[in-house]
Amino acid sequence: MIQTDVGLTYASPTLMSVVDLGYMPSAGTSTWGIVRGLSFDLAAKRMFGMEKCPDSRVGYGEVEFTVDKPGLYQPRNYLFQFGPLLRICDLEANAKFVALLMRTSCCARQVP
Repeated sequence: MIQTDVGLTYASPTLMSVVDLGYMPSAGTSTWGIVRGLSFDLAAKRMFGMEKCPDSRVGYGEVEFTVDKPGLYQPRNYLFQFGPLLRICDLEANAKFVALLMRTSCCARQVP
């Protein structure tokens, strides 16, 4: 992986989050973009990344193809968890999380 940027997205006395951007060259002429978020629980000295939910068969943003109808797939999976820090593992939690993001996104600002 070739890292192109990293940024601090949140910091408090006990938690810190960063985003890591980069790309992975392939054997051919294409590259794969990588966006990775990491959260650090400083008190517990643990690090968490985006993980699939315990009951999910596929990861965040992935699709699961059906066996009974080849070529068709289930909707993308937008359920995820950041270890014990944040768990969005059902549709109701996802709807509440998206609503919270929509309400607060206008208030986001960059720190100089």
